[in-house]
Amino acid sequence: HHIDQIAQQQLHQQNLPGTNLGAQLHQIRPNLFIMDFPHEDVIEDLSEALRGFHSNAFLMLNMSERTYNTRMFEGDVIDVNFRGLPSPPLDLLLKLQMSVHAWLSSDPINILVVHCYRGHSRSATFMSAYMAWAGLAEHPLQALEEVCEKVGLDPRTQILPSQKRCLSYVDLLQKGFSAKAPPVSIRRLILNEIPVFDPPTAMLRRTRG
Repeated sequence: HHIDQIAQQQLHQQNLPGTNLGAQLHQIRPNLFIMDFPHEDVIEDLSEALRGFHSNAFLMLNMSERTYNTRMFEGDVIDVNFRGLPSPPLDLLLKLQMSVHAWLSSDPINILVVHCYRGHSRSATFMSAYMAWAGLAEHPLQALEEVCEKVGLDPRTQILPSQKRCLSYVDLLQKGFSAKAPPVSIRRLILNEIPVFDPPTAMLRRTRG
């Protein structure tokens, strides 16, 4: 409750003082936040806000594929790289979800902060997947509606179709879906030499009845 009160009073969609870009920390749930990218002219204000309210009890996922001075933040900052894709590959996504869940479960004061570069679509996609995986929403796309509302995104125009498909795949995995390889048939067999077969171990004999 203490974290929730602080977040609602100080951080939820509130412009931080002294920033030219109106950098924001968006509260999704009491311990889940999406943050604007820490550009050079706002990183000090963002780091001060996190230090002041959460000290080092936060885990930050940098999904921007851009680097910055992470020493400005006292918490752990993890660079998540997935080569310009709109969302992490499913195997990476699942590993991140498990790591995040372990972190949040280890101490009730711990929080998660996610950011990308612009538009928040990557952050929203991951946050929605995690919320469904953690049982905070029935379906990742349902979580997406909540996340987009709180960060000011229009899910119809600002979330890519591939990101929505990713969330649908996450839902299938949660329901136990397992991809099966199609059946394989042999169409051609090339032999380099005549095969030698072992002599038969039994002979069929014709008998007169």
